[in-house]
Amino acid sequence: MIPLGPGPVPATADELGTRLGAGLGRVLAPASGSPVPVTAEPGADGAISRVAVDVTGVDASSAKDIEPGAIASSAPATIGVLSLTGAPAVLRGLPVTLAAEAENVPVTWNTGGDGSLWLAVEDSAGGPAPASARVDVTAAIADLERLVAHELSARLGGMGLSLKSLTVAVAALGTRGLDLRADATVGKSFLSAKVTVTGRAEVDDALTLTISNVDLSSGNPLVAAVVSRADSMIAPWNGRRIDLATYSFAGARLRDVSVTVDTAIHLHARFGA
Repeated sequence: MIPLGPGPVPATADELGTRLGAGLGRVLAPASGSPVPVTAEPGADGAISRVAVDVTGVDASSAKDIEPGAIASSAPATIGVLSLTGAPAVLRGLPVTLAAEAENVPVTWNTGGDGSLWLAVEDSAGGPAPASARVDVTAAIADLERLVAHELSARLGGMGLSLKSLTVAVAALGTRGLDLRADATVGKSFLSAKVTVTGRAEVDDALTLTISNVDLSSGNPLVAAVVSRADSMIAPWNGRRIDLATYSFAGARLRDVSVTVDTAIHLHARFGA
C-alpha cells in the first residue's frame, strides 16, 4: 500500500500529486525518503482520472512494503489512466528506460484506525471496465555488460580468479527469445585464460519462459577445473520453466511479450482481461 498520511481523500490535483509522491518515496526510495515526482488529476466520487509517475533514478531493488496496521474502512475506486516513466530507473542493478501505461486500474482507499490514508492497487477485476496495460523496457547492452562484469567478478573472486576483460553479445531468437554469450579473460597469478558464459531464454506461445544453455566453461584445463566449482550454481537454471501467463497487474493478465535487439534489448509486454 502507498501511505498518504493523515486526512481524507485528496480533492485537488496539487494535494493528490504531493501526497502520492511522498508516499511513493517512502515505498520506492526508503533510504532517502525523497518524494517521487507525481502529477495527478482527481475524478468524481473518489476516482482518479489520471496519475503520471516519474521513477527516473529510482532503484526498484530498494523498494519495501509498508504495513498500514488495522484498517477501519475501505472504499473502492478506479484510476482511469496510470502512466510510469523512468529514464533510467534501476532494476536489479541494471539501468533501464521504462515506459508503462495502464487503464481502468482498480484501487482501494483505506483508512487506518489512526486516521491515516492508504492507497492500494487491487490485483483483481474491478471498476466499470477491465484493466489493461502495456510495458516497454529498454536496457543497453553496454549496461548489461557492466552488470555481468560486476557479477562475474564477484563469482570469480570466490574461486581465486580475477576478471581482466569481458565482452557480451546478445542476439534475438525470433520475437520471443534471447541468446546471451559473454567471453571473458580471467587470471590467477601469472595464469591467463578465456572463459565463456552462455545462456538462452525463450517464451513459447503459451507464455512459458524456458531458460537453457546456461554454461560457464574454459578451454584451459586448469581454469576449467576451477570454474567447474560453479556447476552447482548453474545447473538449477538449465531447463527452468516459468509460467508468465500467471503474472498479472490490477487483474489484467500477461497476454503477450516480444523482444528485439540492436545496441539494446527492447522488451514489450501487454496485459489484458
